[in-house]
Amino acid sequence: MKFHITHRLLGLCVLLTVNLIDPPLLAQTIRYVKPTASGSANGSSWANASASLQAIINASASGDQVWVAGGTYKPTSTTDRTVSFAMKNGVAIYGGFAGTETALSQRPPINPVGGPGVVSQPSTTTLSGDIDNDGTWANNSYHVISNPASLSLTPTALLDGVVVSGGNANGTASNNRGGGIHNDGSGNTCQPTFQNCTFQTNVATYGGALFNYGSLGSSSPLLTNCALFSNSAAYGGAMYNYGDRGSSSPQLTNCVFQSNSATSGGALFNFGLYNGSSSPQLTNCVFQSNSATTGGAIGNDAENNGSSSPQLTNCVFQSNSATAGGAMENYGTSTGISNPQLTNCVFQSNSATSGGGAIYNVNRQGTSSSQLTNCSFQSNSANNGGAMYNESNYGTTNPQLTNCSFQSNSATTSGGAMYNYGANSGSSSPLLTNSVLWNNGGSNSIVNFYGALVARYSLFDNTVTGYSGSDNLTTTVSPFVSATSVALYACSPAINAGNPTSVTTSSPPYSETALPATDLMGGPRIVGGRVDMGAVEFTGIVSPVLYVTPAGNGLRNGSSWANAYVGAALQIAIDQAPGCQAQVWVAGGTYKPTSITTDRSVSFTMRNGVGIYGGFAGTETALSQRPPINPVAEPGMVGQPSSTTLSGDIDNDGTRTNNSYHVISNPASLSLTPTALLDGVVISGGNANGSSPHDSGGGGVYNGGSGSGNTCQPSFRNCTFQTNSASFGGAVYNDGSLSGSSSPLLTNCALVSNSATTGGAMYNDGSFSGSSNLVLTNCSFQSNSATSGGAMVNNGERGSSSPGLTNCSLQGNSATNGGGAMVNYGDRGSSSPLLTNSVLWNNGGSSAIVNFSGSMVVARYSLFDASVTGYTSVTGNLTTTTTPFASTATTRLRTGSPAINTADPSTTTATVGRTDLAGLPRVVGRLDMGPLEFQDELFTVKPGPWNDPTVWNVNRLPQPGDRARLKHAITIPGSYPAFVTLLLYDQAGRLLYNAGGRLQLVQ
Repeated sequence: MKFHITHRLLGLCVLLTVNLIDPPLLAQTIRYVKPTASGSANGSSWANASASLQAIINASASGDQVWVAGGTYKPTSTTDRTVSFAMKNGVAIYGGFAGTETALSQRPPINPVGGPGVVSQPSTTTLSGDIDNDGTWANNSYHVISNPASLSLTPTALLDGVVVSGGNANGTASNNRGGGIHNDGSGNTCQPTFQNCTFQTNVATYGGALFNYGSLGSSSPLLTNCALFSNSAAYGGAMYNYGDRGSSSPQLTNCVFQSNSATSGGALFNFGLYNGSSSPQLTNCVFQSNSATTGGAIGNDAENNGSSSPQLTNCVFQSNSATAGGAMENYGTSTGISNPQLTNCVFQSNSATSGGGAIYNVNRQGTSSSQLTNCSFQSNSANNGGAMYNESNYGTTNPQLTNCSFQSNSATTSGGAMYNYGANSGSSSPLLTNSVLWNNGGSNSIVNFYGALVARYSLFDNTVTGYSGSDNLTTTVSPFVSATSVALYACSPAINAGNPTSVTTSSPPYSETALPATDLMGGPRIVGGRVDMGAVEFTGIVSPVLYVTPAGNGLRNGSSWANAYVGAALQIAIDQAPGCQAQVWVAGGTYKPTSITTDRSVSFTMRNGVGIYGGFAGTETALSQRPPINPVAEPGMVGQPSSTTLSGDIDNDGTRTNNSYHVISNPASLSLTPTALLDGVVISGGNANGSSPHDSGGGGVYNGGSGSGNTCQPSFRNCTFQTNSASFGGAVYNDGSLSGSSSPLLTNCALVSNSATTGGAMYNDGSFSGSSNLVLTNCSFQSNSATSGGAMVNNGERGSSSPGLTNCSLQGNSATNGGGAMVNYGDRGSSSPLLTNSVLWNNGGSSAIVNFSGSMVVARYSLFDASVTGYTSVTGNLTTTTTPFASTATTRLRTGSPAINTADPSTTTATVGRTDLAGLPRVVGRLDMGPLEFQDELFTVKPGPWNDPTVWNVNRLPQPGDRARLKHAITIPGSYPAFVTLLLYDQAGRLLYNAGGRLQLVQ
């Protein structure tokens, strides 16, 4: 890197030295012009300035400069419309001077283009065609400047810093071309240079501001930092490039075309015919609010073996309009070729009343197959083909689009993104690679009428049809950061999902395997080893962490524990967390959704791509340093329920009467995926006793996926849901009704002492063509109560509600009307919960499971108290008449429990995790039923005190019912009571007592 920087600096020094030395060597003369002559009027100085601009140009030699003061200059003082200014090789004409300068650098700033945060500053020097001084165009000069072929102009002929206006080429022959400037290279060459110029209010039949005539020759001027405003013509409102058996391919850099109009090519018309070419090169140009019948901004026409294939890089087309091709029309006929190459271009809010809101590609026995790379199409509209219309008539229209993005384009009839029409054996088969289409009209996004779109490594919203190809993806969630940006959001499925063989190259031509080095925004095109889909590469930071404590610290901006957000800003932290898999770390304490004690409708909400982690001490630098979280902790076990509580007790009175309807509410509009994670918190005190449909369900959490196409699938880990209440689903209401879906994932969670009228802990609603088929792993339902469905209600009426419970336990839940464990509704739908490796005990005996309307629980390798019915036994199920648990207050298995080593032997840790609900090793021997693995014999792994969990192999203290083996010297601390059922000694095992310490063997 230092090597390159050094050489670039040396290069600049060399250029500066040359610029300083060249003028004396060239004997450069500066000649001066003012609107009114002064002194001797010979142009030798400002004091002796001439008033005759053309005479001074003619008198200048190669290498001379002409400095023109502010004012208005006309080609003639007569009414002769044929008289024009003319440029000259080697002569640089500079306008915009105040008339006192001694160095070019002293000239007032000239910037006709302007830009974001930059006000345009057009020159004060105007070259005007209003020779009759009446302020109208009727009798104005045919051309303000006319550069005939006989001049053979080269780029050394320079015009810098002037306004060219008022030309009116409405005559015949050459006098109907180029009202501002006519550059004639017919049979010769014409390549003058224009810098910092403004071309405005010029008119013509062809090329309102400029006509570049390259018939049998070349007319390819260079334009840099120029503005072309409010010009008009029949063809090429601002510029017409004519390449008849010759070439007219100007180079334009940093130019703006605005409010120009024409019948064809509102701003620019490029015509290549009879083996001629008109393929301009445009870089960093803007086309805005231009209009035409065809090609609102640009019209490209190739006929009779001609070519009109401009190259555009970093260009913007905004708010242009036409009947066909709001921004651009590409027309190839009679074996003509119109294949523009567009790289890093933006098409936004362009419109067409007929076809092709942004681009209209059409051929008549020709070719119109543009190549677009890193381009975006946003909010364009048309009757057919909101963004692009491709029509082939006996020819080929097969555009290739690589790493392009389409968002929010629309069509009143067909093809919000694209309409492909292949007529009369023509081919209209666009190829889309590494691209993204979102929100362009759903199933109407792509419409083919005898056409066919092929897509590879591209992303579509899941309702889009009309394409074929391999390695494509679909999504139900926008891949973009917003509805007005095509930048990818941090968890977009488009990230690192493009063609894995795509690499970058330093120069065109580009293809799906040879991409530009930069993306649409100028950032690196490939980040992370594989290209993204779409026009903009994701370069954001992955997994940043924001910090929250109850009282906040320091700057309270969440950047560290020392500058943690205050607890009242927890939702702000969630909303502002940047990046895919972003994390919000929440220290121990109590957090409430609102500080307004009476606003029960305010809740926390989760967010896609954001993991919310609770239970921190407030000093950790790694997630692994967080204190162990055990939602079912008992004395002696490692870990405790999280120290972080999300509470609905907003009025702080310790009762639920006026608590938040939902501690957490995830509405359907969030479209939550499993990337929305809540890990290690206690959720308590929610009271959903409000009105239907939403404030009556899910006192702890409401997961809204109701409504056609909606989905809600957040993840919950290591969470405790306790003492929440509701009409439906005391702790959790999963609303996937009315053709929606709500199927969250719960892992290592405890739902304890929640209550409701229906579904004491949980209500899963997949009714009326909806679905609620959540997945629960290593979860415990204990002491929940309801009128119906003490632990859970599954409503699959005319829909589906069939949750899967793996290694879960339902214990001590109750319901006054039956279904202490579970109530299932399957009326004209389905409700078939699947229990695997699970345990049901003491939930109401024979009424523990209640099934209505054909619903039925399916069980595999699960344990029931003997009186339970209402399930279909597949394989491996057991019953018992004695409790499988160590006590009524624990989900820990007792010694000799029939649930030990009797779960599905094919279950692996990949399915249930490496640890159980308490964080202990998941498989000891063979997998057990229930959320807690029986740890069998405890033994010491090092010397130490009895009450140190790390002394024991299972990271917990021995309890009544355990067998413990001493392999080391272990000390019972003073006044400490130790309990165990059986104590064994190895050769090195010893038990020592401090004063008051004791051991009790409990059977």
